[in-house]
Amino acid sequence: MKDCSICKYCDIDYDFDQEECDEYPIYICQKRNDTSLDYKCKDFEQYKPQKYKEKNTECDICEYREKCAKYSSGIDCTTSGDTKTHIIYPQDKCIKRAYDCTDFNDSLEHRHIDMDQWFRTVNMPTNEEIKAFKKAKELGVEIPKNVESYFKEYGIEA
Repeated sequence: MKDCSICKYCDIDYDFDQEECDEYPIYICQKRNDTSLDYKCKDFEQYKPQKYKEKNTECDICEYREKCAKYSSGIDCTTSGDTKTHIIYPQDKCIKRAYDCTDFNDSLEHRHIDMDQWFRTVNMPTNEEIKAFKKAKELGVEIPKNVESYFKEYGIEA
């Protein structure tokens, strides 16, 4: 008896049986061979999956990751096979992507730009957010303390 499910060329689809209320697999051969049990397949090759190799993201190895983490929430892209957490930060909140790294380092050294001020500017509320905040205040909507303090931090009070 052969087992198509372990063949390198096998695609598995599922069909729903309404009477049994269950799904059952349907094997489809990429080489268009018959998948019935009594067929002797000439192309059968047992599938041997490659061992998973964990890779760091660009942000995992970046020298500015602590600063990015301080001012922005990253996207967790850790998979079940990973041994450590992997994070990606949004492009518009990343120093390395926003500036050419050598220019940014030069600017920091010569005090043309302050890293904290740059992050503060990048995370500043948009005009639409400011309008919505002021409109909500006018309408008497109760604003959560953390949202109110966020706007106060940028000198916006309604």
